[in-house]
Parts: sequence; C-alpha cells; structure tokens
Amino acid sequence: MEYCEEFLERCRYLGYNPKKFSSPMPWIGIYVAFASAICSLAMALDAINGFFKKKFWFPCRVFTLNAASLTLLAIAVKLPMDLNNPMPRYPDQLAKFSSTVLMSTAMANFMPSLGSMDDKEIFMNMIALGIFVITLLVNVCIQIYTGVIYADWFLQALVMFFIIVMFVIMSFSSLVVPTTKKYLEFEFRKIDSMIASEDPRENGMTAIEKLKEDLKKYWIMAETGNPQFVMARSVTCTACCAICILNVLMLSLVWIQNIIIYFYIGHHRYFHPASDYGKSTYVIAWIQSIGVIIGTIGPLFRLVRAVKFKRSILKIDNIGFKLEKYWIERLLDWKERPLALRIRNRRCQKVVHKTKDLMLSSCIKIQIAVVAVSKSLLLMSTFLSWPFFSCYFCFLRCRDYLKSNGSKNKQGSGLESKDPDISHYVLHLEGEEQLPRAMGDNYLSVVSKGRRQPSQQLRDLLHELTNFNSLAEFDSSQIPSVLSLEPPNCWKLPVVTLSSILIAIPNIDDDKVESVLNCVRKGMAYVSLVDKVLAKKLDLKKVREAADATWLDVDLLRRWQGEDLRNMATEGKTSKEILEKLCVIANKYVIEFKMKGNIVPENLELSIKVIAANSMYRISRTLLLLYNGISEPSEEEIFKHISILIANILGACLTNIPQVITMNFRSIAPEKREKSVCHAARILGETEEILEALQKHDLPVLTPEQLLNIDEWRVSMEEKILSSPITASSGTRPSSFNELQTVVDQ
Repeated sequence: MEYCEEFLERCRYLGYNPKKFSSPMPWIGIYVAFASAICSLAMALDAINGFFKKKFWFPCRVFTLNAASLTLLAIAVKLPMDLNNPMPRYPDQLAKFSSTVLMSTAMANFMPSLGSMDDKEIFMNMIALGIFVITLLVNVCIQIYTGVIYADWFLQALVMFFIIVMFVIMSFSSLVVPTTKKYLEFEFRKIDSMIASEDPRENGMTAIEKLKEDLKKYWIMAETGNPQFVMARSVTCTACCAICILNVLMLSLVWIQNIIIYFYIGHHRYFHPASDYGKSTYVIAWIQSIGVIIGTIGPLFRLVRAVKFKRSILKIDNIGFKLEKYWIERLLDWKERPLALRIRNRRCQKVVHKTKDLMLSSCIKIQIAVVAVSKSLLLMSTFLSWPFFSCYFCFLRCRDYLKSNGSKNKQGSGLESKDPDISHYVLHLEGEEQLPRAMGDNYLSVVSKGRRQPSQQLRDLLHELTNFNSLAEFDSSQIPSVLSLEPPNCWKLPVVTLSSILIAIPNIDDDKVESVLNCVRKGMAYVSLVDKVLAKKLDLKKVREAADATWLDVDLLRRWQGEDLRNMATEGKTSKEILEKLCVIANKYVIEFKMKGNIVPENLELSIKVIAANSMYRISRTLLLLYNGISEPSEEEIFKHISILIANILGACLTNIPQVITMNFRSIAPEKREKSVCHAARILGETEEILEALQKHDLPVLTPEQLLNIDEWRVSMEEKILSSPITASSGTRPSSFNELQTVVDQ
C-alpha cells in the first residue's frame, strides 16, 4: 500500500492524473462483452445446425476446441482473472459468476469435438485448456481469499470445482478417442465386406436398387460411427452435460437473488459504488447469461437423448457399473509397453520403470473412477427425470395407439418389410444400447431433396444417346501424335473441347447452344467426381487443371485460349473451316512449346495450355477426318452430331457414378464419412432417373477400373466398330450422316 501511495504521489508530482489510468476500462469491458457475444453466436450456430439437420446431439461445427475458441474464451472470462481492480457492486459480482458458468458451458459444448481430432490435436488442445483452467482456478481462489469475490463465493467455488471435474472427465475421455475409432472402424470394415459380397441378382435387384439399399446401410453406419456422435453419446459426455446444467441452475439462483436485491435496495444502491469497468459489467452479465442459455441447448438435449436412447436405464436392475474394456485398453497398453528411453544406470532404469507403472496405474484407477462417477450422474439424472419420462412414454404409447387404430396391422407390416435388418448396420461400442431405427430418416429426406433438384435438360440431352459406340469418334487413333508422349485423358477435357467447338459452329440458334451448355454445366459436377477417383490411379493433375481452366474461359467468356468463339461463328465461314482454324491455332501452341526445347516424355512438364491445345488439335482433326468423307454436311447436322458426342461421353461417364459413390465413402476417413455419404445420397437422388435410363444400354466388356478410364472406353469402342460387319465389309468411311449413324448404331 505504501508503494501504491508513493506511486500516486509521484504521478501527481509529475503532473499525471491517476484517474486517467482507469479510463480505458469501460472499453475493455465492451471488448469482453463483444468476445462473449461471439462465443454465444458460435454456440447458437451449432444449435441451429443441429435443429436444421435434425441431429439433436448437436455436433460441433463452429464452436470447437481450438486456439481461436480458447482465445475468445480467455477474453470473455477476463473479469474472474482480474485480481487488482475492486469490483464491489452486485452487477460486478454477477458478471464474474456468469463468466465462470460460461466457461463450464463452453467446456460441455467442446466435448463432442474431441472425437474429430487426432492424437496431436487432442494433446495440444487439452494442454492449452488445462493451462487456461488452472489459471482461472488460481485467480478465482485468490479473489475469494482476498475478498474481491465476496457475493455468492461458495457457489463460485462450487462452479470452479465442477469445472475441474469436467476438465478431468474431458482429459480421460480424450484418451479413449483413438480406441473407439479403432473399434468402430473394425466394425465398419467387417460390415463393409459383408455388403460388398452380396449379389443383387440373388434378391432380384437391379444395380440401382442395390446401390440405394447399400447407401442406406452406409448412411446408418456413417451416422452411428461418427466420432463426434460417439463422444456425444458417451457416458462421460453425459456427465459433463449434467454438470453444465447444474451450473446453469446455480446461475439462475444468482440472477433471482440479484433481482430481489435490486428491488429491495433500489437502483442507486444496486449500481453504486461504480467500478472501473462502469456499467459494462452489467452488459457482460446479460450477454454471458444469454450465451449460457444458448450453450445449454446442446448439453440438455444430449442428456435427454441419452436417457431416451437407453430406455433400459429406466429399469433399475439393468443399470450396471461394469467397466467396458475400451475405457482402459490404451492405458493398459502403455503400461505393458517398455519405455524407449535408454538409461545405462540400472538403478535409475528401475526407478523410471516403477514410476511409469505407478503413474499409469494411478491413471487407470482415475479412469475407472471417472467412468463410475459418470454412470452415477447418469443414474441420478434418470431418477430425477423419471416422472417426466414416465409421462412422456405414456403419451407416446397413447398417441401410437390412436394413430394405429384400425390400420395397425397394415402399417406394421409395411414398416417391417421396409427396413427389416437395419439394426445390423448400427455401429455401437461395448455396453451401448441399440440406437433407434429412426436414424435413417435423414437419409430419405436427403435423397428426396436430390430428387427435387434434377436437371431436366441433362436428361433430355442423354435421351439422344443410342449407344456408346460414338466414343470412338472424338479422338481417332489415325491422327498422328504431335507430342512425344500423349498425356492421358480425363472425362472433362474432351467434353470441354467439344463444347468449345459447339459454340463456334455458325448459323445455330443461341438458345440451342445455351441449352447444350446448361446440360454440360450440370453434368460437370458428376464428371469431376469420376475424374477425382480416376486421378487416384493415374497422374491427371495437369490434365484436370487444363480442363478446369479451359472450361472457366469457355463457360464465362466464351473464349478458348484467348480466341473469341462467338466471333468465329459470325465470320461467315463453314463449320469445316472453323474446325481447320481451331486445329491450326491448337497446333501452333504445341509447335511453340516444342521449339522452346520442351520435348520431354514426362507429362508433368506439359503446361495446361499445351494439354488443352493438344486435346483441341486431336479432336478437331478427328472431326475433320470424319466430315471430309461426308458430302456437304449442314451446320445443323454437325451441331447435332457434336451434341450426341457430348451426350455419349457424359452418359458413359455417368455409368461410373454408382462405383464412384461406393468407393468414396469406403476409403474416406471416419470423420468425413458422414458428409461423404450425405453427398452421395444427394447425388443418387439427382441422378436416379438418369442411371435407370443408362442401365438399358450395354456397357463394354471392361473391368470396373477400366470403366473409369475414358481412353479404355475409346479403344474398346474402336475395336467394336472395326470388327462390325458393315465397317469390315465396306472398308470405307461413310458418305453421309445417315450412314455414319448406321455404323455407330451397329
């Protein structure tokens, strides 16, 4: 104190006003309120996302355990960290209390996000959270001891105790994440192999029907095996939710107490004497309390659904405290595994070994205690909610009875035949109850949403598809290569190149051109999916980049390599002349590339412009070779022929959609599997009619891996056409489009 008085005297002597030192404090309070509002908004977005997607376990999408969230929380809970500034008013004490409750609410909301982290992320984030929690604990204890926190100090200490308990529960729950992922991934692979071995012909199902059935099974596995959902339905997360709700109840009591005090002592005495933060503390208390209410939505629903999912919990004799193996498996493995440290001194080695065993034995005991306490809290929550759930289940039984009156047998048989074995595809851990059959409802809604968004124009274009023989017409093997080694083709690049040529054809109505381009635009989303899978087997990075860059110019600017395609269509030239011009321009790019000394065999050395130019050169030369044997083809005939070429390539590509859908969610990480299956369900809904129509066409005799490759299709179709009776007997090119179509149809 003497030092402080001496310091103030020194400031006055030097002409400083000590009161100005605290003038920024109200603005700091506003800053704290702003950070609290952002935390509240993040939790609100997660709650909205949960309601919107009907995931009432509320996955963490925005407010997750990471550096950004912890930084915001550190700002939001500044008031309990402030040791120096006296805060004697009731609003100040309320703001300190609401900050600690906000911290506990945030921790309860963080819990599911642990499931989506790897070991390194869990370690770093839990260390950061631990430092934060310990710092908060020390500061609050100091303030309680010094009297800075005097109102409701017992409740404040109780909340801090619960925060420590929550941190211990979170820490030991995080140790189980890799083990649960391993268990559930093993279950997924086992069921996956079983699904893959099923033959649809045994059940009289088509390939599309088999895909729909399989996709629903994978949907169930993806939802129930979601690492965040596994953590959210765990008994430890349920315990954290129960503690969070208890802290919220204590905050409610403090608010009620403050309201009573306000009306008892009056406005003036309630808000005076003022602290350095001014009235900003009252704003902080309000914002943080609203944030606590919003943040309690997720934990409350998780707790309620934990009781609802495990209906056998309502029977006391079914509630046990058996410890499942996965809780301590990792700790036991660490205990049995020798240390990698090389210690020469045998005595030191013995001490280190015993210390390790002692620490891990203690951790195992703590883990057992954590699970036991968590199950006890769940049991207590069940008993406390017993009257509510008794009324709730009674209401459900009455409602179901009234709904099924008169049509009970009919509805029951239909439901059983629809999903007879859906429970076999639920991924659950040891000791978990079977999850309800309603898990598949979201799947049906996503597929239905996809069915409402199909492309009618794409379907109309694909209806012109007769067979896939015309895939031999876009790139002929008779065209000599201008590169030392031809780059592999992806599905997108030929479609983009043909679309560029289509725009340049003269005397064609703009609406017709735009109609085909709209079909291509819609089909590109599916083509990219197939190319993405094909790129895992072939080196298509540069080829895909060339296709993407070219399509961007063609779609937005109607340009190819800087050439205005619409101007070409209005120059008064014929389609053959335009094809020759495009061929010359493309060949020029390739020649310039070779003149620079870039004659290399590796495809990686080719620039995206050269790859696009090579595609244009080969396709335009192939079309010229085809049209030169036809006497005076009209612009409409050429336009229709190129449109059919595009339709055939898109149709052939889309036949791979079932295979691509299955491969995507089989090979993806568990954290991303649910999103992948959801995307696949939407694609299935959008393409269901198209896939059923494509089933009527015969596919070439190729392996599934070869069907993914457009070059394999082209070679197969060329061999088929060359071996056909008409082509083999005539040995000449067709002289008209009718003859050309006859050859292709054969």
